[in-house]
Amino acid sequence: RQTRNWGTHNGIKRAVDYVNRHFTSDTLTMQEVAAHINMSPAYFSRAFKEEMGIAFVHYLTRLRIEKAKHMLENPDCKTTDIATAIGYADYPHFAKVFKKYCGITPTEYRKRLGVL
Repeated sequence: RQTRNWGTHNGIKRAVDYVNRHFTSDTLTMQEVAAHINMSPAYFSRAFKEEMGIAFVHYLTRLRIEKAKHMLENPDCKTTDIATAIGYADYPHFAKVFKKYCGITPTEYRKRLGVL
């Protein structure tokens, strides 16, 4: 790890900051983030996984779903609006990803919270 400068890759830190600021965009891609930090997408993909311990797409999905879970606690937020707010262009795709990540649908999640 020391010979590879483990934990010191400044580009990945900048990429994470960029993703954290832009995850709500439904057009955010790994290629966009890689270009932002001047890396090739292939190198960025490997470096991100090595540095973060998780693939880029899984990091982005986890970030979006965790934000959605927080927003689902508010009964005034519609699930379709939440999907759009966290970067999913259409609700069915959001619901599918949410269920895959959490094991239940957004509506079931709300029911378990006692919000509905």
